[in-house]
Amino acid sequence: MARGRGKDIFQVVARSLFSAGGSMLIRHLVVFLSSLFFGLSVSAVSAEEDGPPVRRIVILETSDIHSHIGTGGKEGDWLILAGLISRARKEAGGADNSLLVDCGDTLSGTLLGAVSAGAASVEVLNALGYDAWIPGNHDFEFGRKRLRELWGGIRAARLAANLESPTAETADWRIFRKNGVRVAVVGMTSPYLPRWLWGSRMDGFVLKEVFETLDRVMPEVRAAKPDMTILAIHQGRFPPKRLGGVALSAIAERYPQIDLILGGHSHSLVPGERLGRSGVWYVEPGGHGVALGWIEAEVDVARHLVVNIRSRLIPVSGRKPDWSPFPKDSKLKLEKWIAATKRRARRGIGCLPDGVSALDALLAGMEKVAGADAAFGRIPGDASALSGNVSGKDLFDAVPYSDTVCVLEMGREDVLAVISEQLAVAKSEASALRWRGVVMKRSSDGTPRLFLPNGREWRAGAEKRLKVAFSSYDLASAGGRYPKLAEIAKRPDCHGGDTGVGLRTALAGILSHP
Repeated sequence: MARGRGKDIFQVVARSLFSAGGSMLIRHLVVFLSSLFFGLSVSAVSAEEDGPPVRRIVILETSDIHSHIGTGGKEGDWLILAGLISRARKEAGGADNSLLVDCGDTLSGTLLGAVSAGAASVEVLNALGYDAWIPGNHDFEFGRKRLRELWGGIRAARLAANLESPTAETADWRIFRKNGVRVAVVGMTSPYLPRWLWGSRMDGFVLKEVFETLDRVMPEVRAAKPDMTILAIHQGRFPPKRLGGVALSAIAERYPQIDLILGGHSHSLVPGERLGRSGVWYVEPGGHGVALGWIEAEVDVARHLVVNIRSRLIPVSGRKPDWSPFPKDSKLKLEKWIAATKRRARRGIGCLPDGVSALDALLAGMEKVAGADAAFGRIPGDASALSGNVSGKDLFDAVPYSDTVCVLEMGREDVLAVISEQLAVAKSEASALRWRGVVMKRSSDGTPRLFLPNGREWRAGAEKRLKVAFSSYDLASAGGRYPKLAEIAKRPDCHGGDTGVGLRTALAGILSHP
């Protein structure tokens, strides 16, 4: 009894400090003392003891499924997750007592995703009745026209507070009522979209910085007096240094009114942990549908306080697909897409010409599509899949992303700068680009010399410019790996253009057909 009332008094003091707009130091101290003295295992105060009821809700999270539908438990499978979601909802007392959220990278990533152009994942989102969906970076891959069609068909609330666009409408945040609990969910897409998307893929989109966005949104949320606040974001705990991003622990400490952060993108399995010194709880369910995030919260709705929270991950391994949660028409559509995918996987595409490597074929295909003099690129997937006769599955395994062939008009110094950057990248990781169409040699004193496709030297000071092909992803800096290339690609004098032709199509055009 005494312990329960002590918790109650402390939470009242905490809420008064937060609502009064106290200093960050006081807020951090309150969160720290709350976690120190009461932890996550404190039982909720009963209505009989202290009057106001404490209500229980369940939050279910998926993320980074990448259209893994019918792929099986070893890889991860949304059809298995469907059964887990259905059972978890029933145990919670139904969909009215549970909140179902997907944190993005949902539409593409498998051959089925490519065959259905993202429609299969939209069908699953709708059939399972997701409450909220947060777009991830790969959910922009199919281009603006298809993006409008796909996103417009998603019945879940589309939340992305840091994204502004007339092309795809999203809301900043929304309140959901579950078991009498008013839950505010703020959504944020990946903060680093411009590092992955280039040209027409980013046209019409404006991405706001994390703190700028939350400084604007969180006062609105707090004014609505929700009982619980969730940030659902397509980002992992620790963004790579090359992205120069904001760690989730910094977000948690700056906005202690957030009770729970649901993350994604990094494919990490995080059953639940505190972020840094804050009292904010974090969950991430891995990638490809290998697990369902399950969070139970006990909320004092009279004081708008989460008094207890616990979580775990439920793995799909060892379980079978479950079609029972799907309406009949959704099941038929998905079965047709799965069958079409199997046919595409077996279909013969061709084979590499004699003496031509997979990378040479890709670069040649890029040059052909772009009408370019040279090309820079790499096989983004499994190059070994292209040996011998190439099937549809082999082609997808080698080039699993929907990046497009783009072209720049480049002078000698630009090409040298890109080559130098790639040589530096090659010293630390395997993601460096290779090139064809130009050759670099060094003179005896180490001075670089460039030779053109016709064998002539491209001398310093020459005004000649080459048309050079790249992938859209690489021109966006390949996730921060190629900042110099991204800088050059932005220059107006390079006349950057996007052919709209995918890398897979470019590569398939070079394969021979005996």
